[in-house]
Amino acid sequence: MRRIATVVLAAATWGGIGAGAAAYGAVPTQSPSPAATPSASADGWPGSGSPANRCSGYVGLTFDDGPTQLTPQLLSILRFNDATATFFDVGANMQQYPGSVREEARLGEIGNHSYDHPYLDELSFTDIFNELLGTNQITQQLVGYAPDLFRPPYDRIDSDVTAAQYSLGMVTALWNIDSGDYDGISPAEILRNVWSARAGDVILFHDGLRSTLAALPLILAHFKSERLCTGVLVPSATPHFAWPTESFGNVVFYAQVAPIGTPAPTVASLNLTPQQESTGVGPDAAAGGD
Repeated sequence: MRRIATVVLAAATWGGIGAGAAAYGAVPTQSPSPAATPSASADGWPGSGSPANRCSGYVGLTFDDGPTQLTPQLLSILRFNDATATFFDVGANMQQYPGSVREEARLGEIGNHSYDHPYLDELSFTDIFNELLGTNQITQQLVGYAPDLFRPPYDRIDSDVTAAQYSLGMVTALWNIDSGDYDGISPAEILRNVWSARAGDVILFHDGLRSTLAALPLILAHFKSERLCTGVLVPSATPHFAWPTESFGNVVFYAQVAPIGTPAPTVASLNLTPQQESTGVGPDAAAGGD
């Protein structure tokens, strides 16, 4: 399902690219006390009965680095649980698994995670631009729209990165809850790391990890018990807290969680500047995600 596309791509084309889950262990058995969070406008946990009073709010599941050979399993879990997500895909992987990209777009939203996952802040502006443009062109070709959301590899950006992404009509979309799945932790630890999520939170996961696949059904069951629905990310003029730093203060990003199908504003209409996003997000302010 897709919002209105806002990016106009250049005419250039992009070249091609020639076990079981860990044991669960102990898991949380009681939810912490609810935080004082404003309820989102709810049209319900999809497929779960009467639309009235089904959702207290929306959380944003995001998956980086896909698609992979495990993406069909990830999508099957999400579909079975009537859940949606935002997928920050790598262009080279999209070329390898085009069918999975199309299925992701049917279920949620596609974001840009670069073409081959480099440290973008170490590249020239031209190379950065080509990384992002290439992935946008691949997305456009596969699903009919170019992303308006960008997640930098290793959460590292600088003024050249933000200038390139804004020229392509994208805002940075970070996260404020890190599942830690890329650190090789168990499904039980992943579950604990996201247990306290509340309405409006954006959670970082990664595609291609069996531990994440094992934890996800339990995570979704927990959210459902809390009357939290899954939404997708949309650009927003309101800053969303990501994480604190000692040197730069709070890192923020300009996206919010919304029910799938919510009309998204164009990035140009938000009247943001690249300087707003590049401040405080670099090698010294990165949170460590990949």
